[in-house]
Amino acid sequence: MLEQLLCNVSEHWQDLVELLAAPLSWIPQMQQEVMQFFFGASGMVSFLKSVALLFPALLWFSAVWLTGIYTYIDLSLLDYLSKNVTVRLTYASPKVGEYWRTHVSRERVRLWSVEAKVMMGWRNQMQAGAALPQQEKLWKWVRDNVDDRVRWQAL
Repeated sequence: MLEQLLCNVSEHWQDLVELLAAPLSWIPQMQQEVMQFFFGASGMVSFLKSVALLFPALLWFSAVWLTGIYTYIDLSLLDYLSKNVTVRLTYASPKVGEYWRTHVSRERVRLWSVEAKVMMGWRNQMQAGAALPQQEKLWKWVRDNVDDRVRWQAL
């Protein structure tokens, strides 16, 4: 490809064109090598090579997509709803909680995330036969683990 380009350029400019095309000159050769690797062998071998490369490509694509999806979560409507708004994110893994803290844009909304391991303990707090309002052990656990402890400051 570079040779075809150099044929169409006068001798005076060939050195400059060759210098400018040098960073891109490896691409056609690499493309030819990749095509030879995948499609140069028999049909079954080419198929197996393509499948072997498909799984890492899908993993990479899903990781990029799932990381980028956090940018579409919009909490801006909650920013001006009240002065003290807290979003509670429960049953989240530590990585998901961290993505929420770093990638979801918010100004005044506080974020309180509770890991799934912690949330699994709520059933142990239930007292058999007691109505929901009388579940003192459960409500203490909710206050200690799930609720965001608001610190009141004197104005």
